[in-house]
Amino acid sequence: MGAQIELNTMLRLGSTDVKGTDLKIGERYTISKANRRIYVMDIAILLLEENWDAIGYCAIRKTIIEGGKMEITFELLSRFSPEEQRIVTDTMLDGLRLCGYLPAKPN
Repeated sequence: MGAQIELNTMLRLGSTDVKGTDLKIGERYTISKANRRIYVMDIAILLLEENWDAIGYCAIRKTIIEGGKMEITFELLSRFSPEEQRIVTDTMLDGLRLCGYLPAKPN
């Protein structure tokens, strides 16, 4: 019997987490996730809204795993302009579809 652990290279906010529009650059926020995950620490990674829209870059500063959940503290490093957000989101979603993580886009 083994434990399932996700390796995450992006941080996606959930429906009960702080909204991207409320985040301030340089501030730290703590959110909870179900299950155990591995994140790179102190390196810029994409921060996403629940709907997969790219917000900007964040850095994971602290993680605590307890039982079946995880607390993640991250710092917002930058915010994308609306045009950058559109380009990054579209490009990222295309990549996730190409590797099979998300279903193919309907024609």
